[in-house]
Amino acid sequence: MLSERLRATSIVWRFAVTSLVVFGLIGVGIGALRAGDLRTRSEGAATVRAELIAESVIAPLLVPEDLKGPIRGVRYQVLDRAIHEFAMDDAGVERVKIWNVDGMVVFSNDREQVGLRPEMEEDLLEAFDGVVASEISDLSEAENVSERVLADQLFETYVPVHLPGDGEFNEATAVIEIYQDYSAIQLEIDHLNDTLKISLGIGLLVLYVLLLPVMVGTTRTLRRQNAQLSEQADQLGVLLAREQETVAELRELDRLKSDFAAAASHELRTPLTTIRGYAELLKDRGPADDLGTRDAIDAIVRQTGHLQRLVGNLLREAQLEHGGHETREEPTSIADVLGGVRRGFPGSVGRIRVRIEPDIPSVLLDPVTLHEIVANLVDNALKYSTADAPVDVTAEVEGSALVIRVRDEGEGIPPGDLPRIFDRFTQIDGSSTRAHGGVGLGLHLVRELTRRSGGEVEVDSVMGKGTTFTVTLPISMAEQPDPQHPEMTSA
Repeated sequence: MLSERLRATSIVWRFAVTSLVVFGLIGVGIGALRAGDLRTRSEGAATVRAELIAESVIAPLLVPEDLKGPIRGVRYQVLDRAIHEFAMDDAGVERVKIWNVDGMVVFSNDREQVGLRPEMEEDLLEAFDGVVASEISDLSEAENVSERVLADQLFETYVPVHLPGDGEFNEATAVIEIYQDYSAIQLEIDHLNDTLKISLGIGLLVLYVLLLPVMVGTTRTLRRQNAQLSEQADQLGVLLAREQETVAELRELDRLKSDFAAAASHELRTPLTTIRGYAELLKDRGPADDLGTRDAIDAIVRQTGHLQRLVGNLLREAQLEHGGHETREEPTSIADVLGGVRRGFPGSVGRIRVRIEPDIPSVLLDPVTLHEIVANLVDNALKYSTADAPVDVTAEVEGSALVIRVRDEGEGIPPGDLPRIFDRFTQIDGSSTRAHGGVGLGLHLVRELTRRSGGEVEVDSVMGKGTTFTVTLPISMAEQPDPQHPEMTSA
């Protein structure tokens, strides 16, 4: 119990620390994005300020003659004093240069730069094309040697201007270059960035504090549910193990049941065969005028045949269940098979009417399997018909299939019972007082034997009129039509 509590506490703390780290990373990411945006906005504001100073303060001080050459002497002193007074003092401007269209520095707060013609940079060329350009000055360049003493970083802005009296031109007549101390811009950026970090940090911390109880509660709920699921899984494992043991026991019992049924059926076949043989012998040699004795012998023969069919069905079911069924195809006379089926019901020979298609040939199939299929269908038809009702058995070849139909004139099968009549050990009348005998294996064997022979069985029943079973089996012709059985009709 203690270990589970420690593990649960560890999960909660890991969840809390992980959430805090995630919130921190989110804050750092947002801060970095906002810092870049603040830098862009601050540099843009510095550019606007420089542009305002150049156009509104410095440009009005100039005259066209100032751009013809270097400004020196009294004019330089007047212009330098005015620029310092109106543009540089308390404005954050460290230096001002004025360029003419020939690329000459006509004015600079540094007298030594006046009259110089350095190589024109791209920003200066863009300014003469009428575009305001700004950048952080590279103080390592030779032309910026004198600016190194002004500040650690300078922000230079090139502002194109048109002097009064020059008329309207597409290109600038002069460019005013203004240097601002970048530390002032950086100070503004840092101030805004610090404000953003503090506000964002406080917001995320408040959000984390508000969400932490929810997250901890959710974690505890999940832990409890996980414990319940683990306990249920253990219980299900125990139940599954018991269920597997039960299934194994049931399988073993089913195997023992099948083995017992097969052994008992096998042991019953020999005495039943002996009983039936002696009963038929008594029937043949018994007194013809003793009707009571002959009826008793007929009953013995009839019931013994019924018992033999039940025992045979039990043995066949055991073989099918254990996979011991093997078919043996051989040339088979349909007439011989159906005749044997008919003779297998000595007490009902007169009711069984067999009709075979004319000129039906011998076919390749398993005669034992065919005999069992038809015998079970006939037994079912006799069982569910009145004592004098006929049972019709027909056989014909349709394409490459043998079609056998067994029809009775019995009571019929209710539509709701049709889907389960082929189930094992199933009878429509399942009561203990049912009128019909049997164990419910006959139709099940019919379906299984038909399927294992590659065929199919269908049933059509009308209540009060009778039932017809149709068995279709694939066949191959063994020989030409058998002249001995061109047609067989028995009544």
